[in-house]
Amino acid sequence: MKTRLTIRPDWPGGYGFTLVELLVALAVASILLGVAAPSFRELTSSLALTREYNAFARSLRFARVEAIRRGSGVSVCARDGTVCGADWSLGWVVFAEGDTLTPGTVSAADTVLRVHRIGDERDFDMSASAVRRPLPLAVRPYVSFDARGRSDWTIGTLVLCDSRSEESALGMVINGAGGFRRAMAPPDDGSGSAIVLDAFGDAVSCPS
Repeated sequence: MKTRLTIRPDWPGGYGFTLVELLVALAVASILLGVAAPSFRELTSSLALTREYNAFARSLRFARVEAIRRGSGVSVCARDGTVCGADWSLGWVVFAEGDTLTPGTVSAADTVLRVHRIGDERDFDMSASAVRRPLPLAVRPYVSFDARGRSDWTIGTLVLCDSRSEESALGMVINGAGGFRRAMAPPDDGSGSAIVLDAFGDAVSCPS
């Protein structure tokens, strides 16, 4: 004997949602999305920025280790294709310096070890400035490590920004010993925004 299940019209929910209930549910969902969407965009932007920062830190660490292992210079420069350029925002190239006469420039005698690309659709800006004795503070398109793992920067800062500008920028301080650390922000003074500081204790600025 077969059992038949019948939904009676007078059961609660027998016909699903009423039009009024559906409109109320849509209104509540719209309010929740309006509240959550900005926070979600902020989170995804911060994650993307941190991902590129970590990628650069890995490349620096790799370049330093390779310089020590090879017993010769290894550089990281702003990318222009697979050679060096001036815009860090496009990515960077890690290469072994075979030609000591042209540091920071990929030549025929050099060996490209890694290329990191930042897609054009990414709204990132990167810049680097450093002191290299006896030269003054200036924009630097590359950083080199020698056979002992020392940097050719006396002290400097690389800044990574997105469309949120300095308020969400990340900074990396690189020193002459070859070490690097994340640029820190001062304690929040209650204004709600603590801008990170560069190697000299000044607020970082994003490329214009």
